[in-house]
Amino acid sequence: MGALEFTPEELAKAAAREYPEKFDHLEAGRRIAARHYLTYEVMLSNVRWHAAAAARREFYVLLRSKGWSFPRIGQLVGRDHTTILAAVRAANGPQARLQGIDIEPEFQVQR
Repeated sequence: MGALEFTPEELAKAAAREYPEKFDHLEAGRRIAARHYLTYEVMLSNVRWHAAAAARREFYVLLRSKGWSFPRIGQLVGRDHTTILAAVRAANGPQARLQGIDIEPEFQVQR
C-alpha cells in the first residue's frame, strides 16, 4: 500500500476546514474592558459600576454575534444564562443609547 501524498494547497485547505480561524474572546474582552478603562477581571467581576456593566453588556453582545449560545457565555463569565439574555436584550433595546452603550451595527443580535 503506497503512502498518500498531498500538495501544500490540499493540506492548507484540509487544515482550514479542520481548524477554522478561531475567535479570540479573551483578547476581545480585554479590548472592550480597556475601552471602558477597566481590566478584564474587573469587567467580569460582580462590581455594579456603570462602566463595568456597560462593558459586560458589550462583551455579551459581541460573543452572541459570534454565534456563542447564552449558556456558553454564562459559563465563560460565571453567570446564569438568563442574565446574559437580559443584558443582550437590554443592549439591543430602544433604551440602549440612553444607557451609554454604543454597539456597532454588525455586533447587534438580530431578532
